[in-house]
Amino acid sequence: MFGWWKRRGDLQARATALHAALVAEARAPHLYAGLHVPDTTDGRLEMLVLHMVLTLDRLVRMEPDNSEPGAAMARALTEAYVVAMDDTMRAIGVGDLAVPRKVKKAAAALYDRHRAYGGPIAMSLAAMGSAEAAAAWHATLREALQDVPGTAAVDVVALAHYAAQRVAALANVPDAALLAGRLAP
Repeated sequence: MFGWWKRRGDLQARATALHAALVAEARAPHLYAGLHVPDTTDGRLEMLVLHMVLTLDRLVRMEPDNSEPGAAMARALTEAYVVAMDDTMRAIGVGDLAVPRKVKKAAAALYDRHRAYGGPIAMSLAAMGSAEAAAAWHATLREALQDVPGTAAVDVVALAHYAAQRVAALANVPDAALLAGRLAP
């Protein structure tokens, strides 16, 4: 019984490490200075969700022999995201009664973007660098960002190119590295 508990704790630790790496990627200065994503709570959330969705998709698409561990890591990564959102809301002073509602909204954003970005991700994987994939990313990102305050100035074309590049980069990360909680070999 305690073996399961230890394995579960290890999975959570690796998922938390992977989440921290995604937060670091989502906070890259070039996204805000170069692509004009607003450096606000909403803008940072959108960039984190983008990186989360790309990584969750990669975990689910693992090789057949790693598909079960990949799905388990995807669930643990989603849990780490929700826990981090809860911790963040409390740290910035959101009242205890409002935290669950705001965390639910952040989780819904992850779910909605996962559904929306599925098509462009698949197109990027099928035809790396194709014009169709770029157009799909552009349209999807423009639609996803239209209701986010301050995103009118975002360079959506460059952000679409960045997203397609991240899909390609994640495709080259070994399964073992992702399962260990790392974005690099």
